[in-house]
Formats: sequence, structure tokens, C-alpha cells
Amino acid sequence: MKAKNDREHFFKKLKTKGYIVKTKPVTSVYDYTKGGFNRKCNFDVEITIIALDKLSDYQELVLCSGDGDFIKLIKYAKGKFRKTTVMAHKHRLNSELEITANKTIFFETLKPELEKKKGLP
Repeated sequence: MKAKNDREHFFKKLKTKGYIVKTKPVTSVYDYTKGGFNRKCNFDVEITIIALDKLSDYQELVLCSGDGDFIKLIKYAKGKFRKTTVMAHKHRLNSELEITANKTIFFETLKPELEKKKGLP
């Protein structure tokens, strides 16, 4: 329950800063190789549709995902003269996606910077 409340608080803060927050229910998919359920929430199609629909509204596409399914989207945006930045965890980033993007930011490198600025307004 605490995690849900923390998540909702985080989303509320993002909204007050002007971000559009879209959520989607998480489903459970059975993994026969592990003999258990995995939580899954596919946003790939929704993210791609929004990114393409709003292409004329931005100069840079910042994608917070390391999923290789987005390689084609990144290539398309670059082909339309948009800068592309991918933000992901080092060990959860598809190598071709990293090569394709103009810039890559690892979440692990952000943590020390964000901790320094914690006390600032």
C-alpha cells in the first residue's frame, strides 16, 4: 500500500510541474520457464503513437526506456531531424538502442546529482 501511495504522490507532483501523466493497469503474465507470474505493463504502442502524433511539437525526443522495441521510433525521429536521448539503467539498455540515439543518460549517473540537489527548492 505504501508503494501505491508513494507512486500516486510522485504522479501528483509531476502533474503540478506540467507533466502529462498517463498510467495503465499492470497485468500478470505466467512465465513457464520460471514457474511463476511476472508483472507486465506494455506502453510501447501508446508511447510510439504519442511520440509520432506530437512530432511537430518538440525538437528532442527523450525516451525513458532501454527497450529495443523503440529502435524504429528513435530512427524515425532522427530522420525527421529530431534529437534523441535515451534514459535507462545501464544493465537494462538494448545496445542497438544506445547506438541509435544521439545521447544516452544512465539513471545510475543521475542519482548522485539528484541527491546533491535534494535540499533545493
